[in-house]
Amino acid sequence: MPFSSYFAANVPYEQVEKLTTSTGCSYIYSSSQPSVPIVGDWRTRYCTLDNSFQDVLERVHSFEIRKEDVWIVTSTKCGTTWTQEMTWLILNNYDFEKAKEIDLTIRSPFLEFNGVVPNVPHDTIDAADKLDSPRLIKSHLPVMLLPKQIWTKKPKIIYVFRNPKDAAISYYHHWRGMVGYTGTKEDFMQLYMDGYVNFNPFWPHVLDFWQMRHEPNVFFTSYERMKKNLSSVIKDICHFLEKDITEKELTQLVDHLSFDKMKDNPACNHSSEKTGFVQVGPEKYFFPNKYKNEAKEYYNFEARSDDVWIATFPRSGTTWTQEMIWLIANNLDFDAAKSQLLTERFPFFEFPLFVHPEIKSKLIEENANDADNLKFIELISRPGYQSLSEIEIGKRRFIKTHFPFSLLPPSVLEKKCKIIYVTRDPKDVAVSYYHLNRLYRTQGYVGDFSRYWSYFERGLNPWLPYHSHIKEALAHSHLPNVLMLKYEDMLKDLSATITKLASFLDCNLTTEGLENLINHLNITNFRKNSAVNGHEMEAIGILNKGEAGFVRTGGSGVQKEYTDNPEILKKANNWLERQQIDLI
Repeated sequence: MPFSSYFAANVPYEQVEKLTTSTGCSYIYSSSQPSVPIVGDWRTRYCTLDNSFQDVLERVHSFEIRKEDVWIVTSTKCGTTWTQEMTWLILNNYDFEKAKEIDLTIRSPFLEFNGVVPNVPHDTIDAADKLDSPRLIKSHLPVMLLPKQIWTKKPKIIYVFRNPKDAAISYYHHWRGMVGYTGTKEDFMQLYMDGYVNFNPFWPHVLDFWQMRHEPNVFFTSYERMKKNLSSVIKDICHFLEKDITEKELTQLVDHLSFDKMKDNPACNHSSEKTGFVQVGPEKYFFPNKYKNEAKEYYNFEARSDDVWIATFPRSGTTWTQEMIWLIANNLDFDAAKSQLLTERFPFFEFPLFVHPEIKSKLIEENANDADNLKFIELISRPGYQSLSEIEIGKRRFIKTHFPFSLLPPSVLEKKCKIIYVTRDPKDVAVSYYHLNRLYRTQGYVGDFSRYWSYFERGLNPWLPYHSHIKEALAHSHLPNVLMLKYEDMLKDLSATITKLASFLDCNLTTEGLENLINHLNITNFRKNSAVNGHEMEAIGILNKGEAGFVRTGGSGVQKEYTDNPEILKKANNWLERQQIDLI
């Protein structure tokens, strides 16, 4: 496939089939001699990249460089993230608070990531272009594929080398976690040495920069040196970047960059979804990559005719309605409701999709001395299609899901299960969902609301796009086993909603029972109720400290996130007008 600056030759499938790459890969060659000397004959030099990269290849080549840029260039798994965090702090006057608040991928974009992972929620090339100077940009590209202006404008470049044996092992684990590689370590190592893994071959990549190490705009160092004497490397990089550092700042930075601190820093450790995302069906519903492997099991789950399902888009009053449903259907047994967690009484069907094995391992390690917490971790990480199938016949099942109707098991509609669907003003949903994404370690979002809105609007967060979800529910609202509720109506007249729901569930309520249920569901009481307020999630460490709680204000209307950002409010209103849909 020809390009103006490069051309590509497909790698034979039999050479890379063990890598489980979905798009195939190619050898990428430069179509003209690079403007700087490189190792070997430039005509035969290549870099192996997924075919998906070819869509952005020319954009990378023509990327506009600024002389004040700083670039972190490495082969893969050579201490790149470590060096990025160090360099960003040096460039930004050791602003540790800001570094903790804003994800490193936003502060220092991975330029070509949109090519390697096309479904990344934002355009990384555009993000890098819009950064304020001095920009810190990451790349794994070899010399001949970097933006052409790098060699004329000569920004600062920091190159980090690592022992390839260690880099290869680390890349093997990365490939297992991020790409889904299931082959042997031996096969992967051979593929790595043969140059078939993204950004390889390794040695030409390193040697090009090694021979440029004396250039005034190039700083060449190694991962091993950073491990051995980090403070010395920091001082050298400060000198290279013409930045000062005090002894106090040096001590703080060394501590901040320690392995334990980096491992626990959500702004650096990519602690949310670790295996990428998939978009499912014609509407492109957004899910963790794990869904791809388990979709069949979720779809083929066998519903029972007496099941009760609550199916909502997230943050639409789901928890509130769950508690309401369970109590109405269980004769207002408040004692049982308080003594047993809602997550046990009313399981979340697909939540295990978000419990990545690495997250689970970390939670188990953190809770090693608490048997109850370990039991709960196992409970929330077991797929609903397994745990719910084990409930004995005759015991009514209450099931929560955020799946849209098109992804529900067909047996749910075939068996005419009771389905309650709740809608809410999408502007309020977006604010609440933003806070939930910041709260849950399984989500791991650390950006601001402005950036989050751009993801929400474009359908790039789990269970989105929003209006597709709603439209599917409305298309089924005529069915006698489907009840549509509106969150705002629940706030306005909870008594009427409870009465409607009781009728739908074929349950009778006394006046006293109705009053007791209204009191139980009062937002102040609800927030204090440890059986429903996410206390168990906090106990095992799945919730981030310092964020809004699982049960927030329970309100509606214009919220602070919009009043503080009039442009976002304008975008939200325009987005709603384009959808042209009535929620009920």
